Amino acid sequence: MTRQMQEYLYRQGILKAPTTDPIFESAGCDECHGTGYSGRIALMEMCPITMELADLVARGAPISEMRKIAQANGVLSLYQEGLRQIVDGHTTYSEIKKLSYTSEG
Repeated sequence: MTRQMQEYLYRQGILKAPTTDPIFESAGCDECHGTGYSGRIALMEMCPITMELADLVARGAPISEMRKIAQANGVLSLYQEGLRQIVDGHTTYSEIKKLSYTSEG
C-alpha cells in the first residue's frame, strides 16, 4: 500500500496506524468468469439512534448536523465502510468508486 493511500485512509478514519498490508486489484480467472470477485458483500450505513440524534430528528435539524453527531459517535459513511472493505481485502477501490459517492474520491 502506498504512503499516499495510507494517508488517505487515515484521513478517512479507516487506518489508525501505518500498515504494510497490500491493497488488491481484481485480476479474474475461470472460476470467477474473469470478474476478479467471488460472492457479494453488503455495504451499509448503520447508525444507532442515540438520545442526542433523536433530539435532532425531533426538532427537524439539518441532515448535516445529524451526520456530524453520528460521525462523532463512530458511524462510518457508506464510502468509509467501502474503504474498510478494501483494507479487509473484500473488494477494490475501483468497485467502491462505482458504488459510493464522496466529494473527496
